[in-house]
Amino acid sequence: LVSQATSEDAGRQVNRDTTKCAKIMIVDDEPINIKVVQKYLQGHGYSRFVTTSDATRAMDMFRSQRPDIALLDIMMPEVSGIEILQQVRADRQISRIPVVILTAVGDARIKQKALELGATDFLTKPVDPSELVLRVGNALVVKSHYDHLANYSVQLERQVRARTAELMASRRGLVQTLARAAEYRDNETAHHIMRVGRYVGARA
Repeated sequence: LVSQATSEDAGRQVNRDTTKCAKIMIVDDEPINIKVVQKYLQGHGYSRFVTTSDATRAMDMFRSQRPDIALLDIMMPEVSGIEILQQVRADRQISRIPVVILTAVGDARIKQKALELGATDFLTKPVDPSELVLRVGNALVVKSHYDHLANYSVQLERQVRARTAELMASRRGLVQTLARAAEYRDNETAHHIMRVGRYVGARA
């Protein structure tokens, strides 16, 4: 029953069109490329953007803004997209953010390196609008599934801990009540029963 309910809840959650509220981060050293990509996405309902053409600011923005997805150029001065991707995947707080690589480079070795580091997808410049919207949408749906299941897991763990604590407290109370109810003629035996009751309650 729990598995069935979980599956149904997840389905209802992901079927809602919530991805258009996603925060999209764009990192590209060419401001015109940022404007073009942002315009395409705005035309399909996306409205929350954080952008920079300064690659040296990218990691600070990842950590402070916590985007739902990042579009990352590869060839940039000072800090390359590969270096940024490597740092993102090494940081546990932001490591699961989907990163779509934007590149005009056809070098298979660079793509292989990006995939090894955990790139979510690739888009070739100049970006095709329909492909851009499709790839971003797919990545956000996958993230929505993951976020929902992760949140459910946390909530379930909290409920289990709370219920376990309640059962432990109830068991200790029952043992102590039984010990007090026992009728013995001498006080020493009665005290011994109380001690045993507390010990059993603590061990339960």
